[in-house]
Amino acid sequence: MFDVFLWSVLRKYTPVFLLGFRSTFWISFVSIALALIVGILGGLAKLSRLPLLSRPVSAYVAFIRSTPLLVQIYIIFFGLPHLGMTIPTVQAGILALVLNSGAYITEIVRAGIRSIPKGQTEAAQALGMRSLQINRFVILPQALRNVIPPLLGQFTYLIKDTSLLSAIGVHELIRAANVVNSRAFRPVEAFAPIFLSYLLINFILLSLAKVVDRYTTPR
Repeated sequence: MFDVFLWSVLRKYTPVFLLGFRSTFWISFVSIALALIVGILGGLAKLSRLPLLSRPVSAYVAFIRSTPLLVQIYIIFFGLPHLGMTIPTVQAGILALVLNSGAYITEIVRAGIRSIPKGQTEAAQALGMRSLQINRFVILPQALRNVIPPLLGQFTYLIKDTSLLSAIGVHELIRAANVVNSRAFRPVEAFAPIFLSYLLINFILLSLAKVVDRYTTPR
């Protein structure tokens, strides 16, 4: 006979769950905002004709895409202190998420910019616009519209990746579930709310991505 789901466990440990949810939410928000900045700058740098800009960015992207995120988290959290750079736990987790997601956003932005016809750049040049003005007023606005759906998809990965921060002690959703399970010895009650939280957040983002894709895809 299956055990009855104990709602009293949820009521008792609601503050623990809420703390984990708030932590996951604000870490995700900050990481998404910073990763977007890194990705835009990285995409522009990778398209640059200057090797001093494009080659380091290409190496950074290749490194991030070739190694697991958990390893990157460990390198930042455990490795940097040996070099004399001690970073608080939450900030180390955010830095790892930003660098990881920023590399993928770099490729998304690069592809989005490449999708803009060269004729628009030539037309802007004919009007006397400089390179910075062309990127700011002509290329980037169109490219950003094209990359919104894949960006939203990347953001869903980032939100799920916050679960790996529990490995270094960040009190996000998974850490909250582990705390509840260690105290109540009720794994179903501990992890069911976490499962539903991730499902709800990512369902909303994926639904938004589909809506945006429907209105931005040429017909």
